[in-house]
Amino acid sequence: MKPSARNASDSSRRSLAERLAALPPERLVAFVARLAEEDPRVQRQVLDLFAAHKPVGALAQRIEKRMARVFAEAPKYRWHEAAALGAELDEVLDLIERELLPAAPTAAFAALADFIGRDSAAMESADDSYGELGMVFRRACELFAAASKQVPSAEALPAWERLIAGDRYGCRGELPRLMVTGLAAPEVDGVVAKLREMLTAGGKDADSAAWRLKAIAAARRDPDLFAEAAYHGGLRDKAPNIALEVARLFLSAGRPQEALQHLPKSPEGCWHVEGDWYETRAAIAKALGDTTEERRIRWERFRSAPNAERLAEALAVTPEQEHTARRAEACEFVRTCEADVIAAMRFFIALDEPAEAARIAVARAKALNGGFYDQLLPLAETFATTYPLAATALFRALLDSILARKQPKTYPHGAAYWHRLAQLAPRIDAWEPLTPHATYAEQVRTAHRLKSAFWAAVERHDSAGWTQTQTRRRELLAKLGAIEPIDEPEEDSDEEDDLD
Repeated sequence: MKPSARNASDSSRRSLAERLAALPPERLVAFVARLAEEDPRVQRQVLDLFAAHKPVGALAQRIEKRMARVFAEAPKYRWHEAAALGAELDEVLDLIERELLPAAPTAAFAALADFIGRDSAAMESADDSYGELGMVFRRACELFAAASKQVPSAEALPAWERLIAGDRYGCRGELPRLMVTGLAAPEVDGVVAKLREMLTAGGKDADSAAWRLKAIAAARRDPDLFAEAAYHGGLRDKAPNIALEVARLFLSAGRPQEALQHLPKSPEGCWHVEGDWYETRAAIAKALGDTTEERRIRWERFRSAPNAERLAEALAVTPEQEHTARRAEACEFVRTCEADVIAAMRFFIALDEPAEAARIAVARAKALNGGFYDQLLPLAETFATTYPLAATALFRALLDSILARKQPKTYPHGAAYWHRLAQLAPRIDAWEPLTPHATYAEQVRTAHRLKSAFWAAVERHDSAGWTQTQTRRRELLAKLGAIEPIDEPEEDSDEEDDLD
């Protein structure tokens, strides 16, 4: 929410509170009573309000009963009802956090331990450990750690160990990390000692001990302990990804020289995190004051997967007098070495060189994959105003892909591309290396003459109405927070009646 909107909302709430306070008490009582009778959730919250004004023992007892009821009913929910079950459980946590924790942290600690220990009742029927229910139990773990700070650590430790050992669904996974803040240092040291013994002994519990030690070490920013746990089982020279993780923790602890010793010599084997290897190596070089190495790594990273952002990062560590030459060198590298034609076009668009992006679109038209319509369509629209030949290459790729897929639900989009191509054609004087529009259109008509559904879509297409509809759709998706405003519908398996 924007600050202005938040302020307006706060103002509105204050105004509402003031207006409610001005009402005669009997009218307000009648109104709340009616709401509670009509809405079970409001009724529960009203009863919670009564409990909050009773002695702590009565409040804890009500929470215990609420918790028992919700978890007893949990098996009635299925995975698609996880959000509803999560809302019920969140109400219990609200009551613990708002009323019980400030007044009686020991009672809150016990209640939260009970809450977390009942996770199987929710997960067995509505398994959602990485969704709504997972978030609820992660919140419970955070509150458990907050309550634990106000309980003698020696008394709290057994509950921590019991909950961590009993994690069967992954929703208590934050507890080893939170232990560092929830318990005093001597108790955590004792846990570390036990886990190191388990690690040394090996066997089936060693992996679990290593995972818990890594979480504790990361929370404590202890790279030596982290390395000990991460490398257990002889993984030091066998798992580059783990070595990268170790190096990053040494770096974050302000020990770049040791980070360099742990970092793999190359990004090979660091699956899915190649960028992290380059970023880590560059950060180590910077911390060591090795500007030459930092510059080399930045340019190596750019060449491995070029984009405008990485070019800017490489130029930022390059002497200013070399910028022009190095930028030109980078552009030539993308022209000649970037296999991904879409990435090459987007690179030059980001550099505010649309003419070069358009040239690539035309020169490499045969390499365009219209299946990537979410990336090609914005580029086609960008080119349409000034570079009609490049726009034609992209719209043809989009249309060809639709016709090749033989999915009638996409034909309205194909019809829109067909008409866009006809609109662009009169603005093009030189067609090389593309086929002139008349020839291309005849080829499409011949090759896809039996696609009656497509030609019907072409006949009934309304360009103005289509543009307005798609604009509204993109605006709506943007408001809803869609990552990419995709204009084509999802592919389905339905095939049309008249196949070629």
